[in-house]
Amino acid sequence: MQRSGKPVMYAEVLFSVGLLLISLAIALMVKADLGISVASSVPYVISLRFPALSFGTWSYLVQGFLVASLVLIVRKIRLAYLLSFGVSVAFGVLLDVFGLWLAPLVLSGYLARAGLFAASLILISLGIACFVASQLPLLPYDLFVKELAAHTNKSFRLCKTLFDFACLLFSALFLLVFVRRLIGLGIGSLLSALLLGSLSGTWLTLIGRHITVQPLLNLGHHPTAGPKNP
Repeated sequence: MQRSGKPVMYAEVLFSVGLLLISLAIALMVKADLGISVASSVPYVISLRFPALSFGTWSYLVQGFLVASLVLIVRKIRLAYLLSFGVSVAFGVLLDVFGLWLAPLVLSGYLARAGLFAASLILISLGIACFVASQLPLLPYDLFVKELAAHTNKSFRLCKTLFDFACLLFSALFLLVFVRRLIGLGIGSLLSALLLGSLSGTWLTLIGRHITVQPLLNLGHHPTAGPKNP
């Protein structure tokens, strides 16, 4: 099916692909052990200090806190925010499932770890772009950035980069205070903070340029060529 010369991608498909890509990529990044992505670093470092709850569980608890913070910032409670928290629970479960699936994987060299990290970074940025382009409930990480960008009239790319640096700072301080060493943070975390915003924005631009996104269940929504101002 095509509209205006561009192939149509159903929003629900983009959404599902985004959820799988991000959860798999985070699990791969943990295995690469060069530093986890900065947004996921927050629940990850907390899980190191309080291992009674899994990484995936801490992930949706932290994202629940982001949803509550977003409500305070925009001073509105929207159904999309509650749905977003539901998505974060599914993400947390997938994160633990992929973590168990990849547990036997052992990398024996820096080059292999670097290659795995690079692949995971690309997958995460593509997953974020799929989520945003679908215009369905996002993970609270991405919803927070998207809504903050709209609320402040700033670009998604800029807000994503600033958000990532804030998460990186929190994680570093948490580790220094409670763990006494920088486990889980490294050159990969810094590269994530520097590159994820730009990579996600680039994927968003490509999706908008080459794909028309519309919902499978047409409930009065109009097709979109993708989000603007990435």
